[in-house]
Amino acid sequence: MKKPTLDTPTRSDLEIPSRDSDPPQLIISDGVLIEHTLKHIGMTKTKLNNILGSKHVSIPDVFIMTADRSGKYFIAKKEEKP
Repeated sequence: MKKPTLDTPTRSDLEIPSRDSDPPQLIISDGVLIEHTLKHIGMTKTKLNNILGSKHVSIPDVFIMTADRSGKYFIAKKEEKP
């Protein structure tokens, strides 16, 4: 058994704020919007369209898009056919 002074410190011991524990959610899959996940993470369609517009893509052009409650997102575009 470890002595308390040699125990591994926790985030609270080091006063480090905890990160958002919710994993990213799938928003768009193969060009199809999954609307219930938008509501789950608190994102509006307007916000989604603004994000996609800033990347010059539309929903049908997206292979996968994930996002989380903090506003972080990832977009993988569909590959163009030759």
